[in-house]
Amino acid sequence: MASPLCAWTWNAAPPASDAVPASSTVTIGLANSAGVSSWSLTCSAVTLTLSGYTATFVAPSTLQTLTFSSQVNGSGGQSASFPVSVLAFNSTQINQIPYYLGKPRVWKFLDPILEGVITTVGLDPDSSALAIEVINNLGTIDAALMSTAVPSAGVRAMGNAEVELYEARQRLDLCDHGRMWVSRLSSIFGVSVSTDVFGKSGYSGHDWAHGQQGRMSSLTGLG
Repeated sequence: MASPLCAWTWNAAPPASDAVPASSTVTIGLANSAGVSSWSLTCSAVTLTLSGYTATFVAPSTLQTLTFSSQVNGSGGQSASFPVSVLAFNSTQINQIPYYLGKPRVWKFLDPILEGVITTVGLDPDSSALAIEVINNLGTIDAALMSTAVPSAGVRAMGNAEVELYEARQRLDLCDHGRMWVSRLSSIFGVSVSTDVFGKSGYSGHDWAHGQQGRMSSLTGLG
């Protein structure tokens, strides 16, 4: 997977801000190198590896804003400073959020609201801390379902070769507990749950996307 690219056009105003996942490898560089004879980029908070007109760095693991200073064509050229925001979420957590909400990442273009909210919550210290706590609890439940509940559901021997398959109450309780945490995740991000990932029905189809598009249409023109 390619690194997130925070392109900056040197002969125009720098972007207001780019947001990148925590602990991710990020490439930042000039979007336009026409007329550039030299370029330097500095940031006191990270170690930059420069190659041509791009620089690579590993984002910090915590929520913060990095400030970069760019210099084009030496001291007599153009200079600018611009921020890059580091989200509280890492790449794994960014993918876990829509997964637990039942929204496949392959259809993320159908739900730009969620994509924007992930960034909004990821830049808020209190909300992101709540979200990470919920995600961690959901991960614990998933692990318990795989390592504890499945063997305990097991196989019960009856007579010689007869067996009886039964579903443990523990597994049902874990699934219900998972749904409770998914509900909390839904409340934090302000989006509906599209598919029950702790159920058995699988993906429910694109009906949820039509609702999201309707919501976006209803917001058109509000200022």
